[in-house]
Amino acid sequence: AHSATTGDEAHSATTGDEAHSATTGKNAIAASLGYKGKAKASVGSWLVLSEHSIDETIKSVKTVLVDGETIKADTYYILEEGEFVEA
Repeated sequence: AHSATTGDEAHSATTGDEAHSATTGKNAIAASLGYKGKAKASVGSWLVLSEHSIDETIKSVKTVLVDGETIKADTYYILEEGEFVEA
């Protein structure tokens, strides 16, 4: 399952395995909560990702603001060992 939105405050969310979530608006949320999911968003928006073990048990869920420096805009991220990593 994949989800993409555009426009300010437009939110994108997916829950399927290896699903992608993307948004290009300001003050938006891109959330991917499935096994091996990834997400990307614009500066000033938020990413929400979950990390799962091999048996698909949830290990962690985290959110981060896309600041354009530490977390790059329009770049897919995954959650790995509890940290946001470029996909």
